Amino acid sequence: MRMKSLRVILLLGAVLATAPACMGARLLAEWSAVEQTEPGRRVRVFLYEDRAPSATLKFDGALASATSASVTLVLKDGSTQTFESRTVRRVSRRRPFFKRTRAWVITGAALVVVGVFAELFRDARPDPTYVPRGVAMGFMPIFAVASASSSHVIVYNVPEKHRTP
Repeated sequence: MRMKSLRVILLLGAVLATAPACMGARLLAEWSAVEQTEPGRRVRVFLYEDRAPSATLKFDGALASATSASVTLVLKDGSTQTFESRTVRRVSRRRPFFKRTRAWVITGAALVVVGVFAELFRDARPDPTYVPRGVAMGFMPIFAVASASSSHVIVYNVPEKHRTP
């Protein structure tokens, strides 16, 4: 029963430690943030449904340039695509892998250390295999969630209800 409760606590801690940027998109209506993104950076551009060419809403590529009126991407196939700022709903830039996992690993380490010490001091004769199993059980789900989530940082976001015509 104790191992099961520790697993639940670790999983709950990982879920509750989710960064607010991952939870929901807030209004970020400053196009200047897109202009300040350095060329060559991997970005993702989302368009409004009614303004998307050929019904494609999401484009991934490297930022070629960004002006006050448009953003230009170099797509994976090598072609360039330019989008007017009024057609863009969201722009996000890719976050390096290390930066998105550092907080998860620190959180996981803290949870594992606290859980292991709580169990070690609780029993008079602790199980010697408990520490490696606890570390593995704590880090594996946290590392999986960290690598799957928050790979992009939202730079510009204007939902449908806030956009200008």
